[in-house]
Amino acid sequence: MSLQTMIKAVFVCSGSLVLAAGAARGDATTSARAPAAQHASAASASAPHANSDFDSDSRADFSVWRPNGGTWFVIRTIDGGVATQQWGTAGDVPVAGDFDGDGRTDYAVWRPSSGTWFVIRSGDGGVTTQQWGTSGDVPVPADYDGDGRTDFAVWRPSNGTWFVIRSTDGAGVSQQWGVSGDVPVVSDFDGDGRTDFTVWRPSNGTWFVIRSTDGAGVSQQWGTSGDVPVSRPAGT
Repeated sequence: MSLQTMIKAVFVCSGSLVLAAGAARGDATTSARAPAAQHASAASASAPHANSDFDSDSRADFSVWRPNGGTWFVIRTIDGGVATQQWGTAGDVPVAGDFDGDGRTDYAVWRPSSGTWFVIRSGDGGVTTQQWGTSGDVPVPADYDGDGRTDFAVWRPSNGTWFVIRSTDGAGVSQQWGVSGDVPVVSDFDGDGRTDFTVWRPSNGTWFVIRSTDGAGVSQQWGTSGDVPVSRPAGT
């Protein structure tokens, strides 16, 4: 099973809809922006996860993003009402998350052609744009610094490097973790409120995690070739 197929399994594709269901250790280094890949490999056009509490009632909402029109359709669990929002175009990747920290999921897309993120902030309806990543990267937005806000982040399959903009201070950090063929997984495995750098290796079903609590690298064999990792991102 290819990396593209593995990642798409979490953003389940059906017709024209994308349904949001909800190694040796490297050293983190700072950088001003995610550098362009020297040899970007073909990457998935689907993010490995989605945050889907659009009405801030602590329950996931049934939600879909329609690629052919770039429209979001959400059933609000708080009242059963339906919300629609046009945001994005064909070729974009839906990357819903709470980027402004108000407890509600923001409509957001990542554009592989330019590596640009487009976010509608639920707090004030304003728009945030951020260039971060390059064609061939895989968007992995999550809360890596534990401040309750989703951070802009990508994983580069060609060299297994994570690039994150911390929302706490705006600093760019990078971490090499994983190799070509791995699947990036976004979750808080040590329960400290921060997302851990994690990959799952389809060839042997092994998980590799850097715990954010102490920086230690740990591994766990669980699964086999053909399986799909289904860990949810932190805070969902």
